[in-house]
Amino acid sequence: MNRIKILKAEVASKIAAGETCEKPVNAVKELVENSIDAGADKIRVEIVDGGLKYISIADNGAGINKDDLHLTIERFATSKVVNLDDVYSASTFGFRGEALAAISSISDFSITSGTSDNEVYQLISKFGIKEDIKPSAGLKGTTIVISSLFENFPARKKFLKGIKSLESEIIKFIRSFVYLNNDIELEFVVNGKINHSVKKDETLFKKLSNHYKDKVFLEGEFSKEQVTVKVVTTDIEHSNRLRRDNIIIGVNGRVITDKSLIQAVCQAYYRIIPDGNSPIAVVDIRLTPTEMDANVHPAKAEVRFKESKLIYYAVLEATKSAINKSSFFSTVHQSIGNNDTSGRSNNTGSGYDNSFSSGQNKREDTVQRFDKYTNSPTLADHYKTAKTAYSQSTDFKVQNTSVSEPGLLSNYGIAQQGSDFSSGDINTNSDSNSLYFDSVMINQNDNYKIIGQLFNTFILIEREGELIFIDQHIAHERLLYEKKMVDRDNDKSSIVLHIPIKVKLEEDLVAMIADDITYISSIGYVINCVSDTEIEILEIPIASARLDISKVFRESVEEIFSKGSSQHKDNRLISKSCRSAIMAGDILSIEEIRYLVDEIIRCKNNQTCPHGRPIIFKMSLSELSRKFGR
Repeated sequence: MNRIKILKAEVASKIAAGETCEKPVNAVKELVENSIDAGADKIRVEIVDGGLKYISIADNGAGINKDDLHLTIERFATSKVVNLDDVYSASTFGFRGEALAAISSISDFSITSGTSDNEVYQLISKFGIKEDIKPSAGLKGTTIVISSLFENFPARKKFLKGIKSLESEIIKFIRSFVYLNNDIELEFVVNGKINHSVKKDETLFKKLSNHYKDKVFLEGEFSKEQVTVKVVTTDIEHSNRLRRDNIIIGVNGRVITDKSLIQAVCQAYYRIIPDGNSPIAVVDIRLTPTEMDANVHPAKAEVRFKESKLIYYAVLEATKSAINKSSFFSTVHQSIGNNDTSGRSNNTGSGYDNSFSSGQNKREDTVQRFDKYTNSPTLADHYKTAKTAYSQSTDFKVQNTSVSEPGLLSNYGIAQQGSDFSSGDINTNSDSNSLYFDSVMINQNDNYKIIGQLFNTFILIEREGELIFIDQHIAHERLLYEKKMVDRDNDKSSIVLHIPIKVKLEEDLVAMIADDITYISSIGYVINCVSDTEIEILEIPIASARLDISKVFRESVEEIFSKGSSQHKDNRLISKSCRSAIMAGDILSIEEIRYLVDEIIRCKNNQTCPHGRPIIFKMSLSELSRKFGR
């Protein structure tokens, strides 16, 4: 007796249905995508009890003629593929030819369709048993009704989630789908009530803003070769989701699942928001169909890209371009760039602006450890070079100019109540070498006014009807981190070894090094893989010259491959930045406060420290007034 048997058609169809239509949301996805492929621009979706009891999809597409109607629920029947080459160049949403056959085999199914208002026919199938095609009333287009889904497939039904969960999955798909397709009008009805309604030609940005009314969204775009990626994502302040399921990925209008591209979005926020937090984002990828294989998943939930690294890079860069528009001080930053008369550079092409010029002088070391004393040569040099430009500026105001003998600060457009300036020096408290003051007006076109230092920890600023708090440690940590990032990227120095150092390593570690040899080179090591278990080091970073090179190299690569190269590169920079930054409790002079505020305004990533902690907190005048019952 043969142990291998050919499956009966009934069993085979149910197995196929289990792959293609695992849950009600799969059926909705297949049918909505078919409507788009049929040229529909109006679709109505209705579900009852999470889709188990009832699903209806009605569209105004091209319709199906009578002769083809009976083929719609046959396996391997499709109008989209003729030969094998068509599989890899199809520009439609779906072409597997099994969806309707699978769905009709596990439900009470009907399809009503016509190519004109006078040529409408209906086909009914009850759990895979077809009835005769009959004329029907209706309009041009197609309406599919599914009832009692999985009733004849109890093994599948008992593993489904609850009604509310199934309903939520369909709601999420519908919203995701309309985000990615702005040329359709769609109405979605859940248990008799309209859940979602969208008109044609609404932009993705508008759709997200309308749905998440309490969030601020940013747009970014990146194009390279045959790929264009558009991203709409929350700004830094509102990227506080604890799960990544609000990141939607679409390819040519199709909603897909791709963990690596979700990671690309999150990577763009790395060291900007706290670890574990995620944005709300929609990624819209457009590329030619020949650059992907859309037939790798039974439910068409995944695609395979020819150039997966390019797609990852494009998503990463598009997201970064959106995030770069997020700046707490964006309005001040823009005003400084347009109106500043001091001759300062407004280069914001990188995360940190490492140029600072005034007149003919240029300051190279703009971010460094603050000196506790106000007569610091570095700070004094900085303000002497700025002195002429500020004193010649005609667009600033000086408040409380009751000082009898203006000194250093007044020449910068800064005045102070109750302070005694003598010989251009600052009168400081002899015990703490710190400057106490009540109010300081800064020359930035009246955009902001420094109020002072609170608890020797927070800097207070008044700006356009808002009270702004800046954490001095976190702000300085961000500046130092950005500066060290620039220095690290620019530092390519290494030492060539006259006698190469051979290092024995585990086989898997050598294999990983060989696969990522470009990155190993970028951190200062030039190596050659001698065998599966041995490498030789030809060049080393200057910092490793006096160390045990073999040990340091091993520790470095082990850390890289255990934590990831990006994390490895950043961890030491963050640690150094944190240790070097001014601390809570450090008393700052006026120059130091003003210097820190100027630099954090010009820093592109000025909302969070590298750990993701917020640098800035604001309170509006209206909020403050309410506290006093105004």
